[in-house]
Amino acid sequence: MGERWSGRPEVFDTVLRATTADEDADVRHTALVALGERWHDRPEVSDTVLRAATDDDPDIRRAAVRVLAHRYTDRACRVLIELAAGERDDVLRTDLVRVIALVRPDEPDVLQFLEDTAAEGTSDVVRTTARQGLVFLQLRSRLGTEQEAPAAD
Repeated sequence: MGERWSGRPEVFDTVLRATTADEDADVRHTALVALGERWHDRPEVSDTVLRAATDDDPDIRRAAVRVLAHRYTDRACRVLIELAAGERDDVLRTDLVRVIALVRPDEPDVLQFLEDTAAEGTSDVVRTTARQGLVFLQLRSRLGTEQEAPAAD
């Protein structure tokens, strides 16, 4: 629907409603992905995506995280950190830690978030992922420093 008739207001309204109101998680997931792909620039979509990030279904929360990370990068970091702090599913929490480290490594809160999570994460997998994120940040920093250094004569 979103691909063929994305310019029709009734299609947008239907997809927007389906994202939060449909009983079927597969329909909510498909609608959420369509919103992120086709209508992410509309103001009501970001609110809907944020609501979907707290859905009971972990697959819906995971899809919302992807939309947040890829479509709302300018404001996603703080939201993703808050979602990670409250996430009860360790698989999704691990995904959140990974997304935060890879997508927003330059944000000021990321280093502290990864350090805290590496020390106090909810599971071994979450802590390990946070430590890997810290290693990534260190390597990235070293590579940046090496590239900025003047060449030896």
